[in-house]
Amino acid sequence: MEIMYRKFFLYAAVFLFISGLSFALVRGVHTQNAQNEPHKAFMAFQIERRYDATGAERYHEYRTFAVRSDGSSAWFANRPGTVDGQIHGFGAIYDLANQRVTTVDGFTESTITESLAPGQVAFQRKMDHSCQSGTERSTILGQQVVKVTVPVGPTRPAEITDWAAPELDCFSLSHTAVLYSEANPARRLLSRPSI
Repeated sequence: MEIMYRKFFLYAAVFLFISGLSFALVRGVHTQNAQNEPHKAFMAFQIERRYDATGAERYHEYRTFAVRSDGSSAWFANRPGTVDGQIHGFGAIYDLANQRVTTVDGFTESTITESLAPGQVAFQRKMDHSCQSGTERSTILGQQVVKVTVPVGPTRPAEITDWAAPELDCFSLSHTAVLYSEANPARRLLSRPSI
C-alpha cells in the first residue's frame, strides 16, 4: 500500500511538473509573439498650434512622425528658437534593428547617437494597446479612433483629450489640451496630423 502511495505521489509530482513547464512554455511563446507583433508602418505630418486666452495663435510647430513595421520610429519638428527666434530642427531616430537612438538638436547644431539596451529595444517594440479600452469612438482621417482623457493633477488644472488610433499603435490623431491658471485662464494646444 505504501508503495502505491509513493507511485501515486511520484506520478502526481511528475504530472504537476510537466503541466507547469508546458504552461510556462506556452506563456513564454505567447509573450514573445505579443512583443514581436508587427507594427503598422505609417507616416504622419502634424501641425501643432498654441493659443492664448484670447484665442490668438502664439506658437506653431510642424512635425513629421514615422514608424516602421519592426517598431523603429522617427520624429522631426521645426521649432522656433526661444533665444534667436529662428526655426530649428529637432528630432530623434529610434533604430531598433541596430539598437541605437540618434537625436538631432538644430539649435545647438548637434547630433548624438547612443546605444539602446535590450530592455529599451523591447519596450520600443512592444505595441501600445492602452487606447483600446475607451468606449467613445469616432473616425478621423479614415482611421477608427478612441477618445482618451488624460488625468492631470490638482496643482495644474487642465483638460487633455486625445483621439488615438488603435490600428496605428495608439498614435494620437487629435490632441487638445486646455490649461488653466490665474494669469492665463485658458491656453490651448491643438495637434491634428495628416497620415
